[in-house]
Amino acid sequence: MEKPFPYRLERLRDDLLPDVQQLLAEVLKKRVSLEYIRKKYDTRFTGHQHVSCIAYDGSKPIAFYGTIPQFFSDGNGGRFVGCHVSDSMTLEAYQRRGLHQRLALETYKWMREEGIQVVYGFHSENTYHSCKKLDWKEWGTLRGYWLNAAKIPWAKFFRRMPILRNWQVARVKKVLAQYAVAPKDFVNSQAESGLCVEYSSAFFDSKAFHQNFWVELSGVKFWLSIDAVVRVGDVHFDSQQSFETGLADLIRICSRLGYPNILFQTFPGSRLDQALAVHHTGFESWIVGYLPIADNFDFTQYKPNYGDQDSF
Repeated sequence: MEKPFPYRLERLRDDLLPDVQQLLAEVLKKRVSLEYIRKKYDTRFTGHQHVSCIAYDGSKPIAFYGTIPQFFSDGNGGRFVGCHVSDSMTLEAYQRRGLHQRLALETYKWMREEGIQVVYGFHSENTYHSCKKLDWKEWGTLRGYWLNAAKIPWAKFFRRMPILRNWQVARVKKVLAQYAVAPKDFVNSQAESGLCVEYSSAFFDSKAFHQNFWVELSGVKFWLSIDAVVRVGDVHFDSQQSFETGLADLIRICSRLGYPNILFQTFPGSRLDQALAVHHTGFESWIVGYLPIADNFDFTQYKPNYGDQDSF
């Protein structure tokens, strides 16, 4: 006779967010504020909140399977909700007991009940193998580009010291404010190419756990997230020449602000990939995987951007 499952599963709630914070610190060694987690998992604008599962051994949190609901445009005037897999973690003492699979299946059940169409993610090596066991499909592999900016990484030095870190944050805001565009006017650059995440003010608000900036440089619009490095979530440009001019401006600004690296993530064959490949060498990045939740759902035409990722 099969033994009964010995752990308690709960759907995430606001009062359980401190347990997610605890697991992030214990499993992933990632120490973040409760406000960071609250913002990240606040997806009420989609009509779906806390589509995530946490496991307990008694009162002790031991594992978590987190997903972030997002609106998508299907490229034909329709929209639907899909979920991006976020923090997936299990305490070391409880690993290899089937918790990841059990939590995932429970979460997928809630997705089906709420009419969510698909769950997807940008895989690490660990999540890739775990999701294979859940019958996930492969969409393809992203292509990344590292670009150099500042020769001396002053920003990395400043962020290690509280007084200088606050000064650096204020400095970045002041400099980029000169080039700011309203987030509400920044749509997904893939919107006319096919299936993609729908960008909106509410979507951008859910990214507020990081410093995000929307700027226009020589006619090129960039969505930037700035921490230890400058990450580019999406780009709008008209031509190769305009892209190179705008990119040169971005590199100069990042150099002035002391950031040594700029990171792009796109997909092979995209306009951004083709524009970057003219003068830069890319590398194979995350594998994108997905699992249809609705019957006969086709996610193969998805057009990803770096900004779609849960941790962007």
